[in-house]
Amino acid sequence: MDDYQSADQMQAMPKVFGNIEQPADAQIGKFVVFGAANAGKSTLVNRLTGEDVSIVSPRPQTTRTRILAAATEGSRQMVFLDTPGVVSRQGLRRVERNVVTSPWLTLGEADLIIILLDAYKLTQKTEEVEKYIFRNLGHRTDVPAVLVINKIDLVEDHEALAAKIADYKQAYSNIIEGPIYISALGNVNVDELKVFLQSKVRPGNWEVPAGVSSDMSTLMRVEELIRAQWFARLTGYLPYVVRQKNVVWKYAEVPKEQGMLQDGPGHAAEPRAAEQDADCNSGMQKVLYIEQQLIVPSEGVAKILLGTGGQKIKDIGRDARLSIARALGHPVRLHLQVTVEKDTTHRK
Repeated sequence: MDDYQSADQMQAMPKVFGNIEQPADAQIGKFVVFGAANAGKSTLVNRLTGEDVSIVSPRPQTTRTRILAAATEGSRQMVFLDTPGVVSRQGLRRVERNVVTSPWLTLGEADLIIILLDAYKLTQKTEEVEKYIFRNLGHRTDVPAVLVINKIDLVEDHEALAAKIADYKQAYSNIIEGPIYISALGNVNVDELKVFLQSKVRPGNWEVPAGVSSDMSTLMRVEELIRAQWFARLTGYLPYVVRQKNVVWKYAEVPKEQGMLQDGPGHAAEPRAAEQDADCNSGMQKVLYIEQQLIVPSEGVAKILLGTGGQKIKDIGRDARLSIARALGHPVRLHLQVTVEKDTTHRK
């Protein structure tokens, strides 16, 4: 194997780009996407950038740290900071401290806050977190904001929704635009929002090179793609108790036919991705070998994660590998091992 990389946490650090080539009229805008869990923040960021930078899951708190995504068009660069869902005071004990503090701390980085509200929740009178946000927002920041109402396609009582929104607009005096009604999932009115955001860029240096969609390290992106798969399959509290540990991370140049991974008889995985990295003259291509431990706190959780006959972990590994190969543009071999480490910090 060549290009061996040790599986240490330094590889999970954001990318550092050094001197970035800037156009003479470089412009930039930094936008924090802020709201409750499941408001659709990650889906919106992916729509605005045209890249699957943030993982999307129906589970709350899928995003656990601030993620930077960027879209560059001409001389204008828009930087989006996707944050974990805001947690109300009642929910503080259920999540890690960094998940609680990250959204609020990120506000200071913004030129403009995108306050994203779930239209359906507002009409169902289940907006405990939204009320908490607006009670505290004015005390935490004075950054201007645009109010964006997502999932508008799920709402029938538009009159009741409008009344709720009017109350929230009064609660934060720095809202300069909105409401803009969108469906991030259905890609409805997202272009309208994008045009507004483009109008708010200012002269300034870009933060990432043109053509780069995120400062996320390759290791972190891989781990996010793996995590998305177990979040899609586990229910209740179970997705949140699984931890990842990277054990093997190494690249190798192998003959092209060896890089073609099989999902079943006659079904080669990701042939186009494999061909992108192949050396046409030598017939060699780059393959990334990954081994990760998925650490759980009990044998019971391990059995659920493994599934009957180990089928669930096989499905997680297969779909994660395909996602990683698409994201990186070359073949991947992935091995996942479920390990039990009992939590000794629990207090009765």
